[in-house]
Amino acid sequence: MLNLIESMARWFDENSSAEGVRASYREGPVDRPKRSAQIGFETAASLASVAVWESGELEAEVLVVESLERVLVISMVVSTPASMIQIIERVMEATRAASGPSNEN
Repeated sequence: MLNLIESMARWFDENSSAEGVRASYREGPVDRPKRSAQIGFETAASLASVAVWESGELEAEVLVVESLERVLVISMVVSTPASMIQIIERVMEATRAASGPSNEN
């Protein structure tokens, strides 16, 4: 529909080596009614994920590991790859920020 899965994969290939944040990418099972993909972010102090379905549904959250506090939660429908990428970048920055002043791993 919106090429969201392909756009997410392309963003990951081009941006996943951000300093201080480990990133992973995976696509959901192909035998499901709606294709999906997920990017995960991790630092020593925080975990995050952004999941998107080809229908435009998007779920994202950032979790501080020590307190188990969810510092960012997003549930929405995106209409363009650009709007999805804005959310991915917001989540990545929130993951880094949740790690505090030192984002060394």
